[in-house]
Amino acid sequence: MNLIRSLLALIGKENQVKLIFLQILFLIAAVLQVVGIASIAPFITMISDLSAINNNKILAFLYGSYAFVSKTQFMVVYATSVVVLLLIGNAVSSYALWRLFKTSMALGAHVQRTVYNSYLENDFTFFAMNNSSRLISKVTQEIPRMVYMVIQPILTMISQIFIAVLIVAALLFVDIQIAIIATIIVGSVYLLIFRIIRTQVVQQGRMITSLNRQKLRFLNESIAGIKEVKLKGNESYYKKKIDEITRSGLSASAYVSLAGDLPKFVVETVVFSAILGLSIYIILISGTAGEALSIISLYAIAGYKLLPAAQQIYKAFSQIKANASVVTDIYDEIERSRAYNNRLKSLGDEAIPDGDVFFDDVSFSYPGSKIPALDGCSFGIKRNSITAFVGPSGAGKSTAVDILLGLIIPDRGAVKIGDDLLDKRNIKSWRQKIGYVAQDIFILDASFRENIAFGVPPEEIDDERLIRAAKLADIHHFISQCDGQYDFRLGERGARLSGGQKQRIGIARALYKNPSILIFDEATSALDNVTERNIMRDIVNLAKTHTVVMIAHRLTTVERAQSILVFNEGKVESEGSYEDLAQHSTTFRHLINADPAEENTANDRVHHSGELG
Repeated sequence: MNLIRSLLALIGKENQVKLIFLQILFLIAAVLQVVGIASIAPFITMISDLSAINNNKILAFLYGSYAFVSKTQFMVVYATSVVVLLLIGNAVSSYALWRLFKTSMALGAHVQRTVYNSYLENDFTFFAMNNSSRLISKVTQEIPRMVYMVIQPILTMISQIFIAVLIVAALLFVDIQIAIIATIIVGSVYLLIFRIIRTQVVQQGRMITSLNRQKLRFLNESIAGIKEVKLKGNESYYKKKIDEITRSGLSASAYVSLAGDLPKFVVETVVFSAILGLSIYIILISGTAGEALSIISLYAIAGYKLLPAAQQIYKAFSQIKANASVVTDIYDEIERSRAYNNRLKSLGDEAIPDGDVFFDDVSFSYPGSKIPALDGCSFGIKRNSITAFVGPSGAGKSTAVDILLGLIIPDRGAVKIGDDLLDKRNIKSWRQKIGYVAQDIFILDASFRENIAFGVPPEEIDDERLIRAAKLADIHHFISQCDGQYDFRLGERGARLSGGQKQRIGIARALYKNPSILIFDEATSALDNVTERNIMRDIVNLAKTHTVVMIAHRLTTVERAQSILVFNEGKVESEGSYEDLAQHSTTFRHLINADPAEENTANDRVHHSGELG
């Protein structure tokens, strides 16, 4: 019942109504199938003895109601009617099967959309606390698995249950004793086999879930880190891991498939042996084969339809049992995701004016962490100036930037923009004022145009803004020299660009939205000194019209900052210019000394800083 409740909650009320209509269609198809089957037995009786028309009430009624020339004509018309009925039944069954597949795919798409949307609606802490491979696996592997191994089997099982129940009901009408005995025998065989293997079926199903996640993780690691993999010669390690996981996954899948098909061989033997035994029994009792033919043919045809139905019911049930955990996992995933994004449910886009930024006693802890990432931080960021965040790893710089970006909400304290409090009412409009440049720029396998206007549909890209952003980022000249210019494709992960060009694409992307604040998150740390110096020159120029915030480990990038905040253990330990901090901040001097180039030139910078302007 927990599985059904979780599944119904996942698919939503609108889709539940669609399922009701699908069940009605299944029932109609089942009725037509069973009526078609039941119509064959009288025909077989007529073949053996035309006088049976008079002995059968239904046949006698049909024969007497219409002006048939002869019993042979009646038999031909009856046979034609049976064929037409079977064709109609099969056509309706085919349509029902098509609706089954279409509905199951639609349900899967609905769940996939729900899960993916719930991810995107979360704040940044959700992604910080969850492995990306696991999140991707949910959407790309586990939801399709739920469709093929749970939703489709459930719908198949329901459709076959209708057929099985109607066939058994028809057999009960003919001979209640034989029908009950046959049902008990077939049901007992399936139940016995399932009880023997059910524990292993569930275990193998859970193993498949785990192995799918592992495979995706190793694939991501090996492809994303292909340079390191090749340099260290780790290809054989990843080949071996993927091979082991694939073999284990195939073995588990094979077991689940075998468990679904195994009983049919036993049941077929039992059922057809029973039919042969029943035939002999009826002949011995009646004394003639003619009288037995009608009953035997009915049971044979019923068995012909009932066995596949029973087998599909069992196989579907085995698949559901093996893969039920994926439904509860997805349901729990959505619940966890909703628990995260409940804080952000009512985000508004109320306008917020530009101004100085002030953090007032801001604290934040990541879920599950006992140590606060920020602990009572208070500091200001002046408009149209450069403010730098420095400090050792784990000092709280990135968390402060994430709060400034509006990606996470402080546990305590407040962030003010001028006189306005930054909160749920205006956080969306605030985000639109910010341009963000990361250390590792994500490059689409698309054109310059699509990369700079990241996330904007191609037909909505403003070329004037695009070129302006590229010129400000000093990448326009390079783009103009490429084949196709702004339509030139950059390759996967920007394979055709240098590190400096990628950073300038990132800067142009940030500038495309006309931000008032630019945040550089270690944006030049991976560049050579010459490229870094050129980009820093452009950043200084941008600071004339934009508020610039920088996170930096290489202190050469913060020399021109009007204000430098030194973070340490979640607090702002000191604040000032480069020269002041070099003289008075122990932590800042440690950061300088950690870089040999900084250590050799620190004193020169203190005394000759004016040359840098």
